[in-house]
Amino acid sequence: MKTTIFNLAICLIIGSGLTMNAQNPGEDLKDSPLVGLWIFQNTFIDNTGKEITLCPGNFMRIDPDGSFMFFLYTPQGGFIVNEGNITLESDSVYIENITYNINSSFMGKSLQQKFKIENNILYKTFYLGTTEGNPETEIWRRVERPILPN
Repeated sequence: MKTTIFNLAICLIIGSGLTMNAQNPGEDLKDSPLVGLWIFQNTFIDNTGKEITLCPGNFMRIDPDGSFMFFLYTPQGGFIVNEGNITLESDSVYIENITYNINSSFMGKSLQQKFKIENNILYKTFYLGTTEGNPETEIWRRVERPILPN
């Protein structure tokens, strides 16, 4: 009888641990370099051939609990355009599980993102729709606090 109760207790402990991990898929993000506030880099080349980088007001926030939000700031106000949760698959791949998107066809979808971070620049590569054709690549810069003079 004691062995049966002990085995049952072990199964419940293991099961509750698995349930907790399933409920917190982004828990492994708390130490990830993805966590933070990012601003979208929009680069173009002017008529003299000079490359110019703009930050038009698209921001992405990734929280340690795995939640994310994309928002756009314009002179007319701010707008949430995309949000959900991230599941980290490896040190170079994550899944965006979309719970809200301004384009309703993305709601409920999961998008695999390949990424790398170099010098506070995040490069995200993904496919919209199928994995055939050219992937989309986005470049984001980490938002940092300025160092103020004393």
